[in-house]
Amino acid sequence: MIQRTGKDNMMAPEALALMGITNEGRDIPVRQLSGEGTGGRYVVSLVNIRKIHEFIFHRRQGDVLILHLADTKFTRLQSVRYPRTGKPSLMTDVAAADADFQQQVAFWYSEIPGR
Repeated sequence: MIQRTGKDNMMAPEALALMGITNEGRDIPVRQLSGEGTGGRYVVSLVNIRKIHEFIFHRRQGDVLILHLADTKFTRLQSVRYPRTGKPSLMTDVAAADADFQQQVAFWYSEIPGR
């Protein structure tokens, strides 16, 4: 079941700054949807801070939050690992980032009504 997490939410800026999305150090305004799947809770955020629409797909894997920045063509642009007790870092393992991104996008495609 997909849930809208609220009209407007805010995301902490640390991980997004690594992806080049900044709001002068303030939280980033987003619109979010969330859903539960076999891989945990999936969240997709729509960001429109740079006058263009971008998506951030994220889900928690244990104590690590994995975030992927994508354009409206669902091309992965950047990925970040954010440990619960640490600092965010860019994912340098391209194969792992691509695999997780594909899993997250597949979850959302499976949730489209009528598919």
